[in-house]
Amino acid sequence: MKTLCVEVGNTRTNIGLFEGDKILKNIQINTKGKYFSNDFNKALETLCGNKNIIDCAVSSVVDSVNKTIENIVQKFVKGKIIFLSSKFLPDKMFLVSKKGKEETGADILCDIIYANSIKNGPKIIIDLGTASKVIFIDKKNRFLTVYIFLGLGSFLSLLSSSTEKLPNIRLKISKIKPIPKETKETLNSSTYYCILGAIKYYIEHFKKHVNKKFDIFFCGGHSEFFKKEFSNSFYDKNFTLKGCYEFYKIIKGC
Repeated sequence: MKTLCVEVGNTRTNIGLFEGDKILKNIQINTKGKYFSNDFNKALETLCGNKNIIDCAVSSVVDSVNKTIENIVQKFVKGKIIFLSSKFLPDKMFLVSKKGKEETGADILCDIIYANSIKNGPKIIIDLGTASKVIFIDKKNRFLTVYIFLGLGSFLSLLSSSTEKLPNIRLKISKIKPIPKETKETLNSSTYYCILGAIKYYIEHFKKHVNKKFDIFFCGGHSEFFKKEFSNSFYDKNFTLKGCYEFYKIIKGC
């Protein structure tokens, strides 16, 4: 039996078809824009076709597209459409407040669940997307806290939109220099080292808190730029999508 999982991020939506614990195929589309409905429908036509899809699990941080997703998924899925949230999880999994639990985004929950499915014990998840998130998990696999700051693209876009002369650029590894010589090199290098510095700070902060060995997980679209700085870290480009499926399994009691 096959399960459809949809991970809706602020910038990209990742749609995957699972059989067992394996992703048979996944497709990514842009979340924002007037073509989302058409692109999502086409993606499901490609992924689902006439296949027997039992359920669909949705991790969404963009409420404005949820109804569109529900309406389109109904054409392809025979069973339930489950929008993932903290209400499906026990309080003992959280060390944040009751309000903090309610406010925790589905993407963060999926990250935590997938990381915990890989390894027990204290860990940091560094999710670098439209927003950068550093998630702390304690030795009992409980969600301790999350730090949220500007994502790489948001950082560069804000610099450009807030100034008259700074260009809006995309990060290029080739433009990152220890001593930049021109504006685009400066923007690339400054953004890269700023986010890298924040990551290193939070890792040191966590190290003082847990006072023992811990694991580091990277995910999100921009993690590929930073994972090489941490040789013992774990990276999976479909990390959150796989977490969506693991979350679904918890709900179904698998």
